[in-house]
Amino acid sequence: MTSILEASDWNSYHAARFDSPADVRRIQFRQGERLVILAVGEVPVVCDIHAPGVYSVDISTQRPRALFPALLVAVPSGVAYLLAHGGPIQALPAIPSADPHTGGPA
Repeated sequence: MTSILEASDWNSYHAARFDSPADVRRIQFRQGERLVILAVGEVPVVCDIHAPGVYSVDISTQRPRALFPALLVAVPSGVAYLLAHGGPIQALPAIPSADPHTGGPA
């Protein structure tokens, strides 16, 4: 069975990469999307978004024990659910980076 990580078209999403706890990044979320934190060796963490918009995120305040590097990805709710139930991440997928100024797709 193909995992959701292997089956996903990651080019249709955008992500912010965090290489250390000091990193703060901007990312845009749209209606119907969820925030998913991906880190090698960890089960993906899904967070609800209160409202669509551009958010500055400090991952260390959200996940004090997070492993780095980590990806913060904006994905549709269904994909987020599948990721959260797929077990620990073996490798970070290649996902287009969010524009550092707008937080949206580059």
